[in-house]
Amino acid sequence: MKNTSKNPWLVVLGTVIAQLGLGTIYTWSLFNQAISDKFGWGVSTVAVTFSITSFALSLSTLFAGKMQDKLGMRKLISLSGIVLGIGLLLTSKATSISMLYITAGVIVGAADGIGYITTLSNCIKWFPEKKGTYVWYLCRCLWNRKLNI
Repeated sequence: MKNTSKNPWLVVLGTVIAQLGLGTIYTWSLFNQAISDKFGWGVSTVAVTFSITSFALSLSTLFAGKMQDKLGMRKLISLSGIVLGIGLLLTSKATSISMLYITAGVIVGAADGIGYITTLSNCIKWFPEKKGTYVWYLCRCLWNRKLNI
């Protein structure tokens, strides 16, 4: 990996910040009841959104490597953040369950998956000698980020 930074720890910091931002979807269950009450949809119907999000997240990671080769690391991470923001904005405007599934499920899930795997793999490339240690710490950020919101 071409070293364009004098301090590789900035890559770790950037990864942690990105992971915290990408973690917004992990608070979804906090909103199930409120969305259900507002629109009159069943809680289980609303909760399906997270399943769709998880599927889209997993599926999008399969394509992130090819996208990274075409766009580059910085552009792809920036694009995933922008798409995530647009997806969350569109989710706030959803008035039907299908729109909720598409915006929060597919759009946000795909953007989250691409951003997650791209930032994680970037950090691993900067520290190949201790990739297991860094993956462990970054995954802790992933699972602990829902506590920060």
